[in-house]
Amino acid sequence: VFVLVILALSGCVATDNNGPITLVDDFDREIVLEEPAQKIISLVPSSTEILFALGVGDRVVGASDFCNYPEEALSITRVGGFDVPNLELIVSLEPDLVFAASLHKDTVEALEGMGIAVLALDPQNIQEIYANIELMAQAVGKKKAGEDLIKDMKGRLASVATALEGLRDAERPVVFYEV
Repeated sequence: VFVLVILALSGCVATDNNGPITLVDDFDREIVLEEPAQKIISLVPSSTEILFALGVGDRVVGASDFCNYPEEALSITRVGGFDVPNLELIVSLEPDLVFAASLHKDTVEALEGMGIAVLALDPQNIQEIYANIELMAQAVGKKKAGEDLIKDMKGRLASVATALEGLRDAERPVVFYEV
């Protein structure tokens, strides 16, 4: 009887690839994927980098002209500029999922109208970046890889904070970061 109970319960264990995946993006839109995305288009360089960091770079079938890191991303089919992607080319690549940003509102609406799932991400701070990584990891069935990536990023930030402890403001490096 014990073995039967264990076998029956083993089908109830949640996995990254078990059943439909419901996602809510930064536009508060609900996107449902029947399974983890296998054919992905990234219109955002940071999304491309995250997808490679999650170990699914081989699933990226299209990327914007500006997705140039990691080096492997340079061999991906280009789908146009950041602000004006080529919708016909995107549709021809038959993606399961497209990653977009806030400035892609018209593109998001057009692709949705063609039945293509689009996840729009618009992080404004590091916590929202972590949340987006979790969302992306869920979309591609790599929850553990997402957790590991976030842990690594937090560790790197903690190392920087530790290195800066005790420094006067005049001794701290000045950093400019533009997206």
